[in-house]
Amino acid sequence: MGQMKWIYCMVQDGSYNVFKMMYETAKKNGSDAFIWEGKPFSVILASAVVKVGDKVDQEYDNYLVDQIESYYEWQAEIARGK
Repeated sequence: MGQMKWIYCMVQDGSYNVFKMMYETAKKNGSDAFIWEGKPFSVILASAVVKVGDKVDQEYDNYLVDQIESYYEWQAEIARGK
């Protein structure tokens, strides 16, 4: 699986927030790595994942808001039409 897809999947399933918390904890404690999905994960690599993940997370939130707004607009159109 490509790295972007992996990050996007983490955002979708909610595990990105846990990943980010583990990265921030490792960084705060001065660790070089932390365990993610049973494997050591470099703090340096994690910083790049978090940088991209934050942007993807915001875009995904905006997408969900747009979907909800579209649904309610559709419901309002149906109510007006009937």
